[in-house]
Amino acid sequence: MFDKAASAGALSGVAQVLAEQPFDTVKVRLQSRALAFDAYESPTTLIKHTYKREGLRAFYQGITPRLATYSAVKASLFALFERFHELTGSTVVAGGLAGMTGQFMRFFA
Repeated sequence: MFDKAASAGALSGVAQVLAEQPFDTVKVRLQSRALAFDAYESPTTLIKHTYKREGLRAFYQGITPRLATYSAVKASLFALFERFHELTGSTVVAGGLAGMTGQFMRFFA
């Protein structure tokens, strides 16, 4: 069960990054131009301008590090949840312990 949980977690991390990366790119570009004289009027204007000048790939620049870290974090979180659920029999306790252990590991990593 551990392998299946870790695999599902890794895939969920990949899906999360693929879904949110374009939004994060737009947010960062808007924030970096907020005080500039030629700031964009709206997110829609930025999206159209970026797509026209740089194409779809522009929204996924810098995705590799996020894919690696998010998939690893989610894999460990799912695997920890499964293990704690086997030990405690409680979904709530297992979720809490998995989240707490994951945060602890990230703090000291």
